[in-house]
Amino acid sequence: MFSLLSAQAAEATAVAVEDGSVVLEDYFSPSLWQLFLEGGWPYMTVITLLLLAVLFCAWKKPELVKLAGVAALAFGTFSVVLGFYQAADAIVYAKGIESYIIWGGVKVALLPGLYGMIVYMVSLVARAFRKCCKCGK
Repeated sequence: MFSLLSAQAAEATAVAVEDGSVVLEDYFSPSLWQLFLEGGWPYMTVITLLLLAVLFCAWKKPELVKLAGVAALAFGTFSVVLGFYQAADAIVYAKGIESYIIWGGVKVALLPGLYGMIVYMVSLVARAFRKCCKCGK
């Protein structure tokens, strides 16, 4: 889960802190693609496919929208737990690890879970919209 991009971001942050300068645009506004890669592309790809399933189900099979949303939430939670396990394993074997590296890893481990929650919220909105449209008929 500790990807090359997160290591580069941690190094850039550390250099900015050591130099006394602050690089806000690089640290606080990463692109969606960068977040996708930092979260671990296999996990983020599965959650993206579940987002597409939510949208497709909302259109064709509304009774499956909740199932696809819950699957995205469960898979996001699974990837967070797996990321924390991998981070803990890396910390155990590392000697003298800096706190900014640990927190960079925590940030990376939380990304798929956050994405899974967003997909779940989209599924809730899609279900509410379908129920609202059904009542209005």
